[in-house]
Amino acid sequence: MRDEKPSATALLIAKSQLLLRSEFVNDARADLYRAFVEAVEQKPWSPNLAYQYWHRFIERISIPGIYLHYALRKLCIEQITKEFLDAAQVEQLVVLAAGFDPLTVMLSQQYTSVAFFELDHPATQRAKRSALIKLGHPSNLTLLPIDLTRQSVSEVLEGSPYSSNKPTLFIAEGITMYLDDKEIDRFFRQIRASTHNEKSHFLFTYMNRQPSGSIQFESATKLTEYWLWLKREVFKWGIGGHELAGFLSAAGYRLVHTHDAYFLIGQYLSGKKITLARGENICLARIEC
Repeated sequence: MRDEKPSATALLIAKSQLLLRSEFVNDARADLYRAFVEAVEQKPWSPNLAYQYWHRFIERISIPGIYLHYALRKLCIEQITKEFLDAAQVEQLVVLAAGFDPLTVMLSQQYTSVAFFELDHPATQRAKRSALIKLGHPSNLTLLPIDLTRQSVSEVLEGSPYSSNKPTLFIAEGITMYLDDKEIDRFFRQIRASTHNEKSHFLFTYMNRQPSGSIQFESATKLTEYWLWLKREVFKWGIGGHELAGFLSAAGYRLVHTHDAYFLIGQYLSGKKITLARGENICLARIEC
């Protein structure tokens, strides 16, 4: 990621969800995505027909089904999060590297007694903050800038309304693949050190490392790797499913469950024959304090 610009991937995902807008991206989500995109572009943004065709063409020749994967990934994370909130199992929600995802904005308006926090790269967060100034910034949502390669999660949370003693759900969507082995170890240690409550959990996505050692979506072409390299957002970390429980245990976590593409298909597509990108899974782990 370039220091002075918002994440290119975060912007691409937001635009892709506006292109996909359907039963998987409701009006509330779409309105927030558009507001965040327009804050980056600094002008009204609405994709014309040529733009739509072009980006769908790019999807087909890079990672077929990736836009839908983003949408279903987000629906699954929202569903799991709401289960925690509805059961009053957490009092705080901390989202790391949120990009232009609207989850905390939507939920902070629904669950007003819960404290919400977003930690993200300053350039990306600057655009989001600008949009929220116009939309109305929820009083229980705190935005905190962070550079995950240089700063500690717990240090950034210090001085904010965050409390390490309250049950907390940490969320890291679409970020672990950009950290190398040392950064991943430090990242998981930092999150564990940020809470002293035994009911806290960590919900994150990770790339399922393929038998060949590849850390990429199964259907990805060379164009994808080139684009990520060009944007300085290459994939660095992934893990095989059989290694995950051991990795988490060594880091001080207990595996609760994982969801892969087959789960998402069964949960949200109901037998529909739609192409879905495979390779990134969702994991819920309990933090052992």
